[in-house]
Amino acid sequence: MLMKVGEGTSQEHRCQFLPGKDDQVAVRDFRDHALARIRDIEELGELGRKMGICPYYASRPTLKPSEIVTLPYPLLLQKSAREALGISLKGHVVIIDEAHNLMDAISNIHSNMVTLPQIQKSHNGLEVYLTKFRNRLKGSNKVHVMQLLKLLSGLILYLEGKKGEGTVEMGDLLATKGIDQVNIYKLQKYITESKLARKVEGYLDFKERKKLKVERGFTAETKTTPTLTHIQSFLSALTNPSSEGRIFHGMTDQKEKYLKYMLLDPAHSFKDIVEDTRAVILAGGTMEPVSPTYPCYYSFAKSGLDGRL
Repeated sequence: MLMKVGEGTSQEHRCQFLPGKDDQVAVRDFRDHALARIRDIEELGELGRKMGICPYYASRPTLKPSEIVTLPYPLLLQKSAREALGISLKGHVVIIDEAHNLMDAISNIHSNMVTLPQIQKSHNGLEVYLTKFRNRLKGSNKVHVMQLLKLLSGLILYLEGKKGEGTVEMGDLLATKGIDQVNIYKLQKYITESKLARKVEGYLDFKERKKLKVERGFTAETKTTPTLTHIQSFLSALTNPSSEGRIFHGMTDQKEKYLKYMLLDPAHSFKDIVEDTRAVILAGGTMEPVSPTYPCYYSFAKSGLDGRL
């Protein structure tokens, strides 16, 4: 997992503290020292300085042999975040503290909002990318990029024709400009596997730095807003069953039109955690059983543990 960090990134843009192949002995030494006793984040930082290695990257291999791992809600409750960190819940016991906040946390994590300017910026950036690499893209890749452009065009057209606030009917949204012909699930999967958002934003960042070098005579550090990554999260929400959430349109305080997906039923998003783990323990001082947490009872029964939510 460690060597996948920065994979596909040029040496110029790689973190200077990312351990290389020659540093693996030091990484293993850091892992052994880190696991010798319980350390907090400040102590891990100090250990990294003493051993001359980045504690952020070097601590990652300690996850697998660790008996206890603490995580904030967003990293635990998002499957994509767990996969990125190489964290598997299979057969483990998960203890969620302050669990009276759990349902709200799941709803907030899996709800998304995109504004019209963000969609327009993603569309324009994707057009620039396609123009540059059209002849280098394989047939299937080109088709997916053009489908994404079509989908973004449909979302732009839909929002431009809306006023005020209200709910969005998926049928009306997808009928705009014929985007109902696009398989959003397959498209979202392609964006994730191909890392399209990172490639597009990397190219746009490169163009911006090149432009500044021509205009000002030097290369400045720039960072484009990862709008396509944001759009990708919204598209992922569109693949959820309609019974789990609703889409709304409205206007922000900055007078920008938006589409917002709100998760209304957190149970499905929590289900994969319950099914993978040996047990889920919800802990908190102000709790009582609520329907979205009922699947946890199955987890307790499966593990042979007795407990109350």
